[in-house]
Amino acid sequence: MFHLHMYAMAEDLEYDALMSTAHRHIYERATGGKLLPAEVRDLVDAAFSPIGSDARICKDGQGYIQDLVAVVAIVQGGKRWNDAAHVRFARLLKGEEYTGFWDKYNALKELNEDLLGSASTRPNRRERQRQDKVDVLAKKPDGGKVKKSQRFRKGADGKLIDRNKAEFVARMVEDM
Repeated sequence: MFHLHMYAMAEDLEYDALMSTAHRHIYERATGGKLLPAEVRDLVDAAFSPIGSDARICKDGQGYIQDLVAVVAIVQGGKRWNDAAHVRFARLLKGEEYTGFWDKYNALKELNEDLLGSASTRPNRRERQRQDKVDVLAKKPDGGKVKKSQRFRKGADGKLIDRNKAEFVARMVEDM
């Protein structure tokens, strides 16, 4: 919220560089880690409440902050929330006062449907790591799992060496 206050001050001072910097910090904070649905709701209140209300922090004449908050909700919902968090978020933002937010949210989601569709079909990091392990096991001649004790051995210097990598390097040296 600090950066929203900085953005509001920059609006009052008509200081474009400070607005840009505050916008960037809001973006980095909001998309860099996981935000809870209640935290995103606080951002929605700060950006979409009527001007002059206690919840509204900045004027946002160009609508940049409103766009950013809608994008944050889309990113958090698409990348970091499970089904329960989606339900919680929808419950938190019930009511006519959130109509402006939902209109912006749905418009941006529809406008970027092709990008969001391709992102949702891409496996997340854990799924990719699991698939990588499956791919390694599929390359084994017997297709079975390799125990850690069988996969690694100690080298001359006492460090563990992955047998798969050591065999690969040995074959490369032989081919030279």
